Amino acid sequence: MDVREIGTEVILFLLGWALALGCAPRGAADPTWGEPSGGFRSRIWTEQPPARPGDPVVVHYEIQNVGPKKATVWHSGFWPNHRIDATTLEGEAVESTPAGASLRAAFDPEGPRDKHAGRNLEPGEIDSAWEPVDVGGLFVLPAGGFRIQIVYQQGRMRPVQSNVLVVAAPAP
Repeated sequence: MDVREIGTEVILFLLGWALALGCAPRGAADPTWGEPSGGFRSRIWTEQPPARPGDPVVVHYEIQNVGPKKATVWHSGFWPNHRIDATTLEGEAVESTPAGASLRAAFDPEGPRDKHAGRNLEPGEIDSAWEPVDVGGLFVLPAGGFRIQIVYQQGRMRPVQSNVLVVAAPAP
């Protein structure tokens, strides 16, 4: 291995740690939220960035009522009113896996609901009742890093976009 290869590995390692700082777990001193929209805001995080190619990238999600009065968040499973977007660090869309494409196709904010439950949130209350999602199985994630964002939308309400989570991804 020559000096240039070692230097590249060191730079990638340091870049990975810098990007991993954006993977703040819940309860961090300064958690990042998306911009408020329609009385809500949401955030995502991962407990740990992937250490090797193919490792799970488990994303946690929660939404908060930031309005002045009680508001309802609708649980319809996850996919009918949530969409996960993944892009490269340069902002280009990342290809979905077949499973990811199928789940993204279920996103239909105004579609019919067989099972639909509202959860009333008091002002300031946080709803974290969603299961974590392994986005590694939903997208063909690029080496080096990528960005993840979750959008919640029910009916004709304005979409609620989470923070953009930057995740370092190791090279193969």
